[in-house]
Amino acid sequence: MSKAINWLKSRCRGYNCENNVWDTAVVVRALSELSIKDKRVMKAAEWLYNHVMEHYKSLKPHHIAQAIIALAKYGDLQRARKLAEKLSEILRNKDIKDCYILGQVVEAFIMAGYDPFS
Repeated sequence: MSKAINWLKSRCRGYNCENNVWDTAVVVRALSELSIKDKRVMKAAEWLYNHVMEHYKSLKPHHIAQAIIALAKYGDLQRARKLAEKLSEILRNKDIKDCYILGQVVEAFIMAGYDPFS
């Protein structure tokens, strides 16, 4: 397990993992699930939030959803909710029919503390 953890951390150079939202979210989520919240994970979580806030209009909804889930798992519910607001803004003009994407979006809203039926 420690070998896998070290490999995941090695993928996060600087402030993100592989320079994209999806990979960074997956690594932050995985390490947070293992209660690893060191400086590297903190910086990746910060990058994730800032990058999505800046580029949310050009990101895929399920990538934003993964960022929300990662921040919620990391314990930053306030930022997860702010990203959920941006995702909600995007979804007002989209009709998602892909269950893969929709499932992640629903999970993200639940993780951010929203009632999925609202």
